[in-house]
Amino acid sequence: MQKKIPTLIESFQNRTEQYKERVPHLADLCELIVSEPGLAAPVAEHGTWDKPNRLFSAVEYLLAKNPGHPLSTWDGDVRGNFRDFVARYEKELSLICASRKARANDPLVAAMLRPGIGFAQHWAGDRELALVELGAAAGLTLMLDRFGYRYGEAGLDTGRPLVLDIEVRGESVSYLGEPLRIGQRIGIDLDPIGIADADEIAWLRACSHDLPGQRTRIDQALAEAEEASPELVAGDFMAELPGVLAGIPDCRVPVVYEANVMCCLEQRAELPGLLAAAGRDLVWVSKDMPKYVLGLFTGDDLGEFAEAHGLVTAVTFRAGELEQVQVLAEVDGFGRWMRWTPTVVR
Repeated sequence: MQKKIPTLIESFQNRTEQYKERVPHLADLCELIVSEPGLAAPVAEHGTWDKPNRLFSAVEYLLAKNPGHPLSTWDGDVRGNFRDFVARYEKELSLICASRKARANDPLVAAMLRPGIGFAQHWAGDRELALVELGAAAGLTLMLDRFGYRYGEAGLDTGRPLVLDIEVRGESVSYLGEPLRIGQRIGIDLDPIGIADADEIAWLRACSHDLPGQRTRIDQALAEAEEASPELVAGDFMAELPGVLAGIPDCRVPVVYEANVMCCLEQRAELPGLLAAAGRDLVWVSKDMPKYVLGLFTGDDLGEFAEAHGLVTAVTFRAGELEQVQVLAEVDGFGRWMRWTPTVVR
C-alpha cells in the first residue's frame, strides 16, 4: 500500500521535528510556512516528499549568489528576512524549484558503509574489489578508502584530510583492519553530478543546508574524487547494473552498495534475482531501513530488526548462488551512531 503524499502544509509540518535538532532555523521557518503557506508558493506545484528541502535548497543556492542579503547570516530577524527574500526572488525560486530536485551526497555515509566494505574485502581475500554504488550522485562515497575514520575510541587512517566520526554503541566495530584493494569505482545514478560542473556542485552544496560540517566534507571528498576519477553511469539502476557487472573483470569482486535509495526503487523486489543472474562472486552492502532491503532476502521476515532505525546489511553470492545474509549493524538515520551487532539471518 502506497503512503499518502502529504499536502504542502503537511510536508512542512513533518519536517519541523526533523529539522529541530540539527538545523533549528529551518525548523522555525517550517513553522512560519505552516502559518503563512503563501511563503511556500515557489514550491507549491513542484516535488512531493521533498518540498521543504527543495525550497530551502533553492534559497541557499540564491543566497550564495546574493551574499549581501541579511538572510545569508541566518541570525537576527530570520523570519522577516525570509519573507523579504521570498518576495524579492519569488520568480527565481519558482524556476529553481521547478527544474531541480533536492540532492544529497554527504560523505559521512561512508562511515556507516566502511565496515561493510571491509567485510566484503575479508570475504574476497586477496582479490580486488570493484565498487558499484547505486544512487551515486557525485560519487563521493566511492572514495571511502581515501577517508579517515573514528569509531568511538578506534581510529583508522586518522591522518587523512577528511576524517569521519561516528559514535559506537555496544561492541567494537570489526573489519576495520582489512586493507581495501579497490580496482574500480563505478556509480550509477539517473542524473549523476559531474564533479567538474561548478553549477551542479553549487546546487549540491546548497542542498546540504550546511548541516554540521557537511559542506566541508563535500569539498574535501570532491578533492579526492578529482584524483581518483570515479566512473559515473547515467541511467536506471536495474537497467544499467547488469551491463556494469558484466564489464567488471573476473579477477575482481563486485561490491554493489547503496544508502537510503531503495525506497525510491519501485522494482526493488527484482534486485536479488538480478544480482544472482550475474553468475559470479559478488557482495551486496546496504545502509537502509529494514523493510526496504532485509526483507528482500528474508521473505519479509525482519525478525528482531523490524523496529530498527536502519541497518547495515551484507549479502554474499558465490558463483551466482545466494550464500549468506548478515546484518552487521544497526544505525540511526542521521549518521550519528552505529551499534555493531553482526547476526547471520539466512
